[in-house]
Amino acid sequence: MWIDENPNKIWTQEEYEAIKDSKVMCNLPFQQLRNGTGINYQPCCWARTMTPYGPQNKDPFEHFKGEEFTELRKDMLLGKKTPRLKHSCDLCWKDEKESGWSPRMNNPLNIDCLQNFDKNGNMVETDHRFIKLELNAFGNYCNLQCYECQVENSSGREQAVKQLGEIDPKWLGLLKRYSFVNRDVKKVNPDQWRSFKKDIIKHAKNIRVIVFCGGEPMMMKSHFELLDELIESGEAKGIELGYVSNMTHTTLKKMKKYIDAFRWIEMQWSVDGLTERNHWLRYPTNWDTTIDNVFAMRDYLHYSNPNWKLGNFKCTITPSILGILDLHNTVKWMKDNDIFGEDNVLLNRIENPTFCQTRHLPDEIKEQIGDNVKSVAEHIYHDMMQPRNEQQWKFALEYFDKTDQIRGDTNWKETFPELAKYALEYPLS
Repeated sequence: MWIDENPNKIWTQEEYEAIKDSKVMCNLPFQQLRNGTGINYQPCCWARTMTPYGPQNKDPFEHFKGEEFTELRKDMLLGKKTPRLKHSCDLCWKDEKESGWSPRMNNPLNIDCLQNFDKNGNMVETDHRFIKLELNAFGNYCNLQCYECQVENSSGREQAVKQLGEIDPKWLGLLKRYSFVNRDVKKVNPDQWRSFKKDIIKHAKNIRVIVFCGGEPMMMKSHFELLDELIESGEAKGIELGYVSNMTHTTLKKMKKYIDAFRWIEMQWSVDGLTERNHWLRYPTNWDTTIDNVFAMRDYLHYSNPNWKLGNFKCTITPSILGILDLHNTVKWMKDNDIFGEDNVLLNRIENPTFCQTRHLPDEIKEQIGDNVKSVAEHIYHDMMQPRNEQQWKFALEYFDKTDQIRGDTNWKETFPELAKYALEYPLS
């Protein structure tokens, strides 16, 4: 990873020092733009809702330089907890109050990034590469049905939720209710996609990183079209690529051309457990096939060039009410197999559905696994030790049963036997 020195000198060191530690300051609105599957924009994936950032007729940089983002940056520069900031950032503030940690705290203001903006939050004309794009603009097509995923992020999950609704209508409404954004997934039309690509190519000189999210990006041909146009434009060598992938279709054969053409690549493998546990959690993952892809990509990025690495390979884990049971072993396996990458494993907190949150585990289980979880991550342990809700726990047990019912070839009680005895408290009706 790299950040080139910013030639702009708009802010003095003293001005920067005066604002950088503000309780509302975050670097992400100054360097990052994320879009959802319907071309709705956010400063980051933790922004509670996309509502204020949702004009679908705007291209990425039109939005980044537009009124909504500019005012958000201005509020931060002034240190004001405005309604706009509360709407966008309240989830981080809530986490800081409860656990002492949030993604905001993990993204402190960077002076080189700040130099690209005037005192009112307006982006200035510059050739500096500082913007990170997180693109989810290719629809939600995905081959997996991860049990805790949101329907707007996975067509496989969307289908599973529909099946749940067919056997018990309450689950269709319940899972929609627990979605981050309660809306139908919208696809990008061809005209909009052409305009979207044109805007990215036009501003490529300002792009440091492009991260492709999903769905599963490797199954979306349109994203390869963008990469090819960036290569043709001559900008590829100045841009890093990032992927969030389940690695079931991410092959070295498919990616070698782009690894060699771009400055750097970081591959994040989304994984929540080992072998049969990952198969249940990220159904219907084939562990052996996935591991073959993982090791081939890891070896090429880390070891193929004797002078320097071509990229970074790491994993992203989202500990849920089931995945946390064996979290320490999953993390150990990643360490033993050099899957941690340069900046350690990324551990995400699960927000929705709420009944999949680790806090709802029985206290007996929390006591059994507590030390192991704490040894991996203090903030994950803190989340787990929050007061549980018995009704949410019952929802979870029924949800596991219903999920097995629609799949037909999994059995959560066999895969997670340490929890099986608790199912007797709430048998499938």
